[in-house]
Amino acid sequence: MKKSFRKNIISSLIFLLLIIIIFNIANYYFRTKDPISALKFNLSSYDGPFKLKTILNTVDINSNSKFIFYQNQNNAISHAFLLKKWNRSWKVISIRGQIPMTSSNRDTSFFKHSLNYSKNKTSYIYGGIVYDKNINSIHFAGKQARIIQNKKDIRIWYLKTDENLSNYEIEIYN
Repeated sequence: MKKSFRKNIISSLIFLLLIIIIFNIANYYFRTKDPISALKFNLSSYDGPFKLKTILNTVDINSNSKFIFYQNQNNAISHAFLLKKWNRSWKVISIRGQIPMTSSNRDTSFFKHSLNYSKNKTSYIYGGIVYDKNINSIHFAGKQARIIQNKKDIRIWYLKTDENLSNYEIEIYN
C-alpha cells in the first residue's frame, strides 16, 4: 500500500509540474505572438532609457524578421530587431538608439544597427530621422534609402544591406 501511495504522489507531482510548464509556455507564446506584443512584453519590466512610449513604424526585413522604430520614455527614437522563432512567437534580439526627435542644426541623423540572423548571416540597417521637411530623397553609399512617415509626422530613413558599409557620406536631395 505504501508503494502505491508513493507512486500516486510522484505521478501527481509530475503531472502538476507538466501543467505548470505548459501554462508558462502558452502564457509566453500569447504575449509574444506578434512583434509589437513581444517588444511590449520584453520592455514591460524594464525601467531604463529604452522603455517603450509609442510605436512609430514597423519595417518587414523578411517574413521572419522585423525592425521596429519607437519613441522611448526620453522622447528619443529607439529601434529594435526581432526574429520569429520556430513556434511562431517573436523574440527581441537587440534594442538600440537614442536618436533625438527634433534638431535645429541638422538635416538628418544617422545610426547603424547590425542584424545577426545566425552565425553565418549578418545584415545591416543604416538610418536616422529626416528633420528637414524639404528632403525628398536620401542616398547612402550610392544606394537610395527608404523614407517612411508615421502618424506623429516623424520621417525616418533607412537602408537595409548585407554589406558592412563605413566611411560613406549621406547624400541628401530636395
